[in-house]
Amino acid sequence: MRDYDPQVGRYIESDPIGLAGGSYSTYIYCAANPVMGIDSSGLAFVDCAKALLELQRATLNVELRLADIVKCGSNPDPGHIKALKQAVDRLQNAYDAVAKHCGSYIGAAAALALAAEILAEAAAVAAA
Repeated sequence: MRDYDPQVGRYIESDPIGLAGGSYSTYIYCAANPVMGIDSSGLAFVDCAKALLELQRATLNVELRLADIVKCGSNPDPGHIKALKQAVDRLQNAYDAVAKHCGSYIGAAAALALAAEILAEAAAVAAA
């Protein structure tokens, strides 16, 4: 537990997780905007970590489905296309969860950019 000084607008103690909380300062609270940034449960970082893990798994799943289609050559069977579309749906849901839970965390933007690139590639293959 840390003490917050509302007059100063920051915590008195440094954040025990350091910069892993996604802020540029270990003393700041809610990205210096406590009115707009709240974490009533105290679990926002945990929710973000879970969302990033699911994004990683879903990204790998799409990459595996794309590799399966490449192995099939120019004429993949409908089962492979269906599996790819399901994997893309899972990746899109994971992408949305990261955007929701990790808005200001460092690293989330890079994970989202990679997922967007893979989603675009998979959508092109599935549409063909």
